[in-house]
Amino acid sequence: MPIVTTSTVGVLEKKCIFCKGPVRKHFPSGFETLSPCETKQAQESILNCAKQLKDNNFLREYGHIDFIAKEAMYHKTCRVRYISKGAKVQGKEDSLSSTVKRESAFSQLLSHIDSEIFLKNKSEKLVDVNQVYIEFLIQEGIEEPTPDSYYLLSKLKEHYGNKLQVSKKQGIYLSLEQNAIKNDIKNVALFLRRKIWKLCESKLQNPISVEAIQDGQCSSIPAELSEFCTLALKMKVIKE
Repeated sequence: MPIVTTSTVGVLEKKCIFCKGPVRKHFPSGFETLSPCETKQAQESILNCAKQLKDNNFLREYGHIDFIAKEAMYHKTCRVRYISKGAKVQGKEDSLSSTVKRESAFSQLLSHIDSEIFLKNKSEKLVDVNQVYIEFLIQEGIEEPTPDSYYLLSKLKEHYGNKLQVSKKQGIYLSLEQNAIKNDIKNVALFLRRKIWKLCESKLQNPISVEAIQDGQCSSIPAELSEFCTLALKMKVIKE
């Protein structure tokens, strides 16, 4: 960390530390004269802004001196413009940091919903889910979060789609849509049936029936089908 010198020897040239302009700066409406840096707070805000902007040239020239002792001067409009640039950069970084924190909190909320509502086949009030979300936001460092319940509901619907059941009896409740589970099972069953028929079409005779297989019309059940039945019906554990 550079040592700040308070020596008054070698005071700075009377020019703006920002624009390097002269004592009098011309504007369409008139002139602006240089103003001295009169407080430590003003110096700290300027140097902090330079760090935020990664203005290494400015820091190399002025980062190690005492502005008051060295009589640093600037045009007030130049200082305002410089500080504003730093504030915009800080604002963008703060916004990005806030977005990352909120995404992390929402991800934790989804885990909570999956484990505490869906897996346990429970229902939970939207206001209570929203309160859990607020707690996750606070844990992530968001100060005084006030997420809207209905905005949260729209995000949850976007994530879960038709699996999310919303009941408005005595308040809004969230639960897993049982029909969605049935649809998933149905789709898996249809997929497996198509695969099995394709596997067996050269082995079996028409019409295909359980009785036909039992009567020996099929010389042998394909090994893949036999393995599937073993795994699906007897829940045989597969050892890698």
